[in-house]
Order: sequence, then structure tokens, then C-alpha cells
Amino acid sequence: MKISFRFVLVVIALGVTIGSAIAVAQEARKPIILGGYRAVATDDAEVQAAAEFAVNAESEKQSTSIKLTSVNQAERQSAAGSNFRLCITVEVQGEDDEEGVSKTVKVVVHRDLKQEYSLTSWEEADCGG
Repeated sequence: MKISFRFVLVVIALGVTIGSAIAVAQEARKPIILGGYRAVATDDAEVQAAAEFAVNAESEKQSTSIKLTSVNQAERQSAAGSNFRLCITVEVQGEDDEEGVSKTVKVVVHRDLKQEYSLTSWEEADCGG
């Protein structure tokens, strides 16, 4: 029985294609949504920079001292630069030098293509879910 060269090539090509598809499917544990947010590490340098920017911008807006305590969750979206959707814990200085109050806030920071930041939103929120 003689196997044609063309048949062997088709079987090999099919094996490579199926193997590649399986590898890609296993690597992508979460579905990729084009234009959507994707989780990123909270200790990522870009995330930390965006969080610090948000805290400084809101501190200036409120004319009070706000300090970043931690970044609890972080997501990034590519959009003519990057949007960072963060859940952060901050300490807001009380009036008359009272002890600061810890708050959890959800912020969105946009970094444009020139690497300039802008604070899109700041709201107190329970970021647990």
C-alpha cells in the first residue's frame, strides 16, 4: 500500500493546526474581549504610577492630604493610550490634623499616547465584587 506525499503533508498540517489551537486555548484562560479591560498585576509599575497620579490629582481637587495605602485590583484597557481601572485604598487626612480615615475607592485613569495622565473618575466603592 502506497501513501501519497500529498496525504502525508495534509495530515502533518492538520496536526500542527490542531496542536496550535489547543495550545492557544489553554493559554487563554479568560476570553479576550477586544477593547475590554484585562486584569493586570497590582504591583505593575504602570499601575502604581496611575494610582499615584489619581491620588495626587484628587488630593489637589479636594484640597486635602490623601495618601495611597494599597492597590487592591487593577485592570487595563487599550484606548488611544491606556485606561487603568483601579480599586485602591487611601488614607484621607481629617480636618484639624485629626487621624486620617481609610477609604476604598474605584478610579479610572487615562494615559494618552503622549504619556500624560488624566483622572477620569473617582468614587468611593466596595470593590469586593
